Amino acid sequence: MNFVARKLLRLVGVVFAVSVLTFLMISLLPGDVAYAIAGEDATLEEINQIREELGLNDPLPIRYLEWIGNCLTGDFGASIRTGEPVLEAIFARLPVTLELMVLSQIIAVLLAIPLGLYSAYRANTARDKAITTIGFVFVSVPNFVFGLILIYVFALQLDLLPATDYQRISDGLWANLRSMILPALAIAAAEWVVLMRVLRSDMIGVLREDYIAMARSKGLPPASVLFRHALRPASFTLLTILGLQVANVMSGALVIETLFALPGLGRLLVENIFARDFMMVQGCVLFIAVFYTVINFTVDMLYAAIDPRVRVERGHG
Repeated sequence: MNFVARKLLRLVGVVFAVSVLTFLMISLLPGDVAYAIAGEDATLEEINQIREELGLNDPLPIRYLEWIGNCLTGDFGASIRTGEPVLEAIFARLPVTLELMVLSQIIAVLLAIPLGLYSAYRANTARDKAITTIGFVFVSVPNFVFGLILIYVFALQLDLLPATDYQRISDGLWANLRSMILPALAIAAAEWVVLMRVLRSDMIGVLREDYIAMARSKGLPPASVLFRHALRPASFTLLTILGLQVANVMSGALVIETLFALPGLGRLLVENIFARDFMMVQGCVLFIAVFYTVINFTVDMLYAAIDPRVRVERGHG
């Protein structure tokens, strides 16, 4: 069986396991969905009627098969509060989360690559240790704390950027970016450190290779050696970590989108958790989990495309 087929089979298995866990997690939570829909003043007869209509009296396996069957056809159900189709609500909020994800990763990469290269080139010097120490500070602080600091400094004290008031791209690119810079920075604050440390570690090994010594002996400038000869072979692990971080941003968005009042998928999930809208929560959790799995699969494919040795090694794994 070839590398891609193995990965696809694993993808299907993981998605199946995720769907089961998501269904059980929501179904076994304390509280009665029918009671939440009917309200506190509902009679027992009304609650039983809702349970019958939603199939809540059926055994769990039957309910799971019906739910996952509907999901496979694109029917994630409807909000028990508003009646809005779950998938429609997700796709309406998804662009904001994707934009936040892309911006935060661009910022993280722009910081990580030059600092990682420099730190590796000056490994074990005072400057390298200073960058490492600063990185540990950033990675040790939760992103919502950075968010609060950014709001205090740039929104409340300097009045340079808005803390809330999200603007869509259709309202103007600059207006949109101004409303997204602070939340993207809050997420990127810790992300760049992980990327920088991974790149630094791999780069130190690459800089010890003979072909790097040969490039240096030819008198090439340090920047040329680092960017043209050392960066590509040292970036394989970086690519994998970047892919995982892209998926992790989805979970970080739960807090950051709420903090900055961004109408994204994370905020949609948080709002519906508090509102006990189980159908919406179930759909959002499944969508995020599948998204995470597909991103990991894509990263594996890119990783194998860049380095053919991966296809051989993992194909026998």
